[in-house]
Amino acid sequence: MSRKKKESKGLQSYLYYQNPLSNYARISNDLLKAEPFKKLPKGLQEFYIVLVVHSFSEEQLTCLFQTLKEYHKRTGKEVSDFDLSVEIGTYQRLKNFGSKYFVFPEKHAKEYGYSKQLSSNNLKALIKKGFIDVYCFDKGHYKQGEDGSYTHDFDRTPTVYQFVDKWKR
Repeated sequence: MSRKKKESKGLQSYLYYQNPLSNYARISNDLLKAEPFKKLPKGLQEFYIVLVVHSFSEEQLTCLFQTLKEYHKRTGKEVSDFDLSVEIGTYQRLKNFGSKYFVFPEKHAKEYGYSKQLSSNNLKALIKKGFIDVYCFDKGHYKQGEDGSYTHDFDRTPTVYQFVDKWKR
């Protein structure tokens, strides 16, 4: 008598490389059908999806945690590790929802095949189109340019961005 193999109800193997839940994010059907998103160049659409998927990666969450901790320390508003974990979405009850905040330093951009210049231009374009926004930067270490971009003066602390829905308006 042959036994039927039970089908796995998890993610299909072609959707992930190692850990199926470490690199998985949902993209809304409403977003993909929205006119403002469809009007974006295909490369910018792809970049936005990369940012969404990247925002759930373990490496990104660690980097975001350290960046926000350093930012709060510089501004004189020390925040506990628990409050930071709630803010960035790593607190156990919020893990499935992720965080609306993310960092995308040059190191991470290169891992996805984007040069520093291209990722910088894409981030500026997405800010201009209302898909992302700058969440925080230290005014003592960052300067805002006329085009809305931010440059670092003294250190290499990444800028913290957030996903926004200004594009809906």
